[in-house]
Amino acid sequence: YVKPLNVSGTSCQAPILGCQKVVHDRSLRWPAMLPALGAPSCCSSLPKLTTQAIPPRCIRHAHRARAARELPRPAVRSGGHVGVAPCALTGMLLAFAQHAKASRRRVCMAVLSDGTNEEREDIQAPLNLTPKQLSKVILYQTEMSPPCRKIKTMLTYFGVPFEVREGSHPTSDYKKIPVLELNDRQINDSHIIMKNLTEMLLGVPMTPEEVSWERRITYEFQPAFEVELLSNRRDFAKLWSRATDFIGGWQTSVIGFVTPILSKVYGYLFKQRYPEMQQPSSTFGKDFRAALEDKPFFHGDEPGPIDLSLYGTYAYFTDCVSVGRFLSDSGLEEWHKRMADYGESVLAPSAMPEVHIMRTRITP
Repeated sequence: YVKPLNVSGTSCQAPILGCQKVVHDRSLRWPAMLPALGAPSCCSSLPKLTTQAIPPRCIRHAHRARAARELPRPAVRSGGHVGVAPCALTGMLLAFAQHAKASRRRVCMAVLSDGTNEEREDIQAPLNLTPKQLSKVILYQTEMSPPCRKIKTMLTYFGVPFEVREGSHPTSDYKKIPVLELNDRQINDSHIIMKNLTEMLLGVPMTPEEVSWERRITYEFQPAFEVELLSNRRDFAKLWSRATDFIGGWQTSVIGFVTPILSKVYGYLFKQRYPEMQQPSSTFGKDFRAALEDKPFFHGDEPGPIDLSLYGTYAYFTDCVSVGRFLSDSGLEEWHKRMADYGESVLAPSAMPEVHIMRTRITP
């Protein structure tokens, strides 16, 4: 649609973006004033007549576009933004917000196309396995993943021989970790894995209270703990050195610059994915300490699945500042010492019956 605009007694028709047209009308406020994206030569007096209707920045964009005989392109120079970079940035932010909103509305399928369970969804058929029937146990993981460390702690405690493979399952539709295969039966998501492992290894399913605590460990404590690890400069440097076996001067500078950015990004993304997450992680820790009451462990005189789940989630990182802060703020130092002492005697390599060679011990 084209609407004529009288400029000094002449009629102006402004084409933009090929066959599309824009309305030149002083009564319209921007963003209706799209001539800023490419004003024609006949509009030389337009800026003076419409100074109040079009922002000066857009007028400058129009002159640059006319001079270059092309639409402005997103670009940045030392003096500031050039072209429509502000508009492009706004579009990116809006698209990101829409994606986040769509993610919150998304409903996960209980079963993926390969027949395995989605995150937070239980397996469709019971395992119907006993520990003696296990012939092949494979854990797909990454070495520094807290949920993967949790599953390793559970398997090691009960003396289950297992094989470790780095990365996600190569042929599964589930592309996250951990993934556990029991005699070629695949289970996804650490919460679901713990529920089914407990029933198989102990012969009885978790109680509703235990399921609730395991869910809180997985979806409330664990993401908050990971965000805190990545938000602390010293902890991030330790994780970097573990992953690369080296950290130099320039890496330290980069870590100092990146850490606050990662803190904001991961905090936002994890909150979208795990609405239950509460920071600091000691919020969960205080509830767990209250549930212990006067018992040495959550399950009584000996550790059980809930003790192993929480301890295994953070034990690999006990030399990090975030772990010390979590334990002290939660009042769990004594419980942690009992778990560590128990781990030294029960989870030592000599006590593991032909379990795979672990690169690190449960208690560093």
